[in-house]
Amino acid sequence: FRTFYGDEPKLPAKEKMELFAFRTYEDYRRYCVEQKAEAQLNAAGFAASDSNTVVGWNKTRNGQQFLQTMVHEAAHLFWYRVAPGAQAPSWFAEGMATYFEGYAWDGKGYKLTFVSESRLPFAREAMKGGRQIPIADLIAGDALALINKDPTKALLFYAECWALNYFLCRTQNKAWREAYAEYRQSVARGNAEPLTKFFPDLGRMEAEWVEFVKGM
Repeated sequence: FRTFYGDEPKLPAKEKMELFAFRTYEDYRRYCVEQKAEAQLNAAGFAASDSNTVVGWNKTRNGQQFLQTMVHEAAHLFWYRVAPGAQAPSWFAEGMATYFEGYAWDGKGYKLTFVSESRLPFAREAMKGGRQIPIADLIAGDALALINKDPTKALLFYAECWALNYFLCRTQNKAWREAYAEYRQSVARGNAEPLTKFFPDLGRMEAEWVEFVKGM
């Protein structure tokens, strides 16, 4: 997390995270109904800002992706705790969470790479085919609404959120990296300043972002 935020955040001393990893959809569905979280029924998992609980189920029947789901939702919960006043737009919240899906086993333990191998192909192939979600629509989008309305587009939305966050963190353009750091800090402080305030030439940035992802 230090790599992403710049400074090491601190959680309240007695905060503990509880994870519920459900093997079947029926178990997950029952939990959602009991917790009055029916809006999450089509999702693979969720974390609520008013609890310390992370929930997920093995939607893809893939152990690696299931673990990524749990890491993804845990990242959301971590963000809620270190920046409780933030009102992060959906693209940024999902870009941050998918960033931490990027890890690999080195024979001894998991190491963060920040490259989400499950997200990159979606974004790269869409951009190569000119089928990507335009950046103006991306930063105005809502993940949960897409999950419930258009699951296929939701997959691309998540992939592009990862790709945009990764690009702005890793671009060789130092001015853009610094502008993005300022944007992240602004969001964490609870401000509602749009990304366009920090990147007024959104068209140029979008063009370079697309080429960056196509080359990965």
